Amino acid sequence: MNREVKRQVQIAQDEAKVIVLVVDGSAGLQPLDEEIATRLRRAGREFIVAANKLDIKRKFGEADFHKLGAVALIPISAEAGTGVDELLEAILSRLPLDERTKRADVLSLAIVGRPNVGKSSMMNYLLGHARAIVTSTPGTTRDVIEESFELEGGAYRLLDTAGIRRKPRVSEPVEYYSVTRAIEQIKHCDVALVRSRVSA
Repeated sequence: MNREVKRQVQIAQDEAKVIVLVVDGSAGLQPLDEEIATRLRRAGREFIVAANKLDIKRKFGEADFHKLGAVALIPISAEAGTGVDELLEAILSRLPLDERTKRADVLSLAIVGRPNVGKSSMMNYLLGHARAIVTSTPGTTRDVIEESFELEGGAYRLLDTAGIRRKPRVSEPVEYYSVTRAIEQIKHCDVALVRSRVSA
């Protein structure tokens, strides 16, 4: 699993137009923050640091975070919404022009179903490469995995969602969040592909 996660992180790093390194501003600079920043610099990738969990009045070790070598350091509070507009502006200003003016007529296809019925395998098959992590353990996909592609002149957005179980069986907060996100994708997608397992 760790190997697959690292591989997916590397894919995201290689394909991303803009990279945002989110750190816990209230906890100060951590060794793992420095390790990730070092990897990005060695790969020649610019990145923005978003120092989260900071409200307007809270002070933080700004000088320490500047050591990471980011092109911008932006204090935010995702919970309160402060600093998020500035972060979005910093992201948009670094996007290539063609990414800012992407076509609006993109068809979105969400793959939904119960846990461990092969939704991620279906996504990988449709894309022709391993974009989603596939294991025999139910619940591997915790959040929506998105990938865009073009086919015969059309633009598409493929969404792999977390497995959906009946409400009485959902007890953990993480699973509740995952199911909620999956249901939101069903509400907003153009087409929902319901994946089920057929018993032999």
